[in-house]
Amino acid sequence: MNAFSRNMLERHWQRYHEIINGQEALKEKRLVVLKRDLEQTYDIPVLALADEAFIRDNPEVMKLYADVTEHVVGVLIGRLD
Repeated sequence: MNAFSRNMLERHWQRYHEIINGQEALKEKRLVVLKRDLEQTYDIPVLALADEAFIRDNPEVMKLYADVTEHVVGVLIGRLD
């Protein structure tokens, strides 16, 4: 990963932590936007979490993507309770 990509990933991690520690009312929308931004920035395929080759080739990106996705799903499930 080049310096530009590493810097971009670090900014996405910072954004993720700001969202997680931020206002509950905005969390869901901000997480969904971050998830979409990650998909566009890193060309993440639709079934990325099942794409072993993409995960292997992009472990740092996929760690963040999986964490964001987990939180999005958790927020949505929380709405069902």
